[in-house]
Amino acid sequence: MHEISIAHREAVAAICDGPMADIFAKAMKDFDSLSSADTLRIIGFVYRFFKIWEEAYFQYKANRLDFTIWDSMTRQYTAYLSMSPFKRIWELRSEYVAPEFRDYVNSRKPVDLVLPNSISNRSDSKG
Repeated sequence: MHEISIAHREAVAAICDGPMADIFAKAMKDFDSLSSADTLRIIGFVYRFFKIWEEAYFQYKANRLDFTIWDSMTRQYTAYLSMSPFKRIWELRSEYVAPEFRDYVNSRKPVDLVLPNSISNRSDSKG
């Protein structure tokens, strides 16, 4: 449980730090405009989120992860799926996770993640 929590916090922190923050902000505006290297970076980065969530899913199912932590992670990751880079990479990489977990993620109701207009990818933003 502790290792999953650490991996989750480190992944969230990385999205806000240095080069990955820049890549992610660019991907929010126009994923297809990323360089080949940045595309590889963001795919690897976001796929890491999915693998952390997948591991947490199976730990929770085995009663080795507290509901409070599981629920918080799931709400956050479900909201991330509303962001274009996460949505796009899930489409590209969902076949690489366990079918049971893939079905679980696909069954989640989309949730809007509220972001400042300056980084939002919503078509009605004015940023």
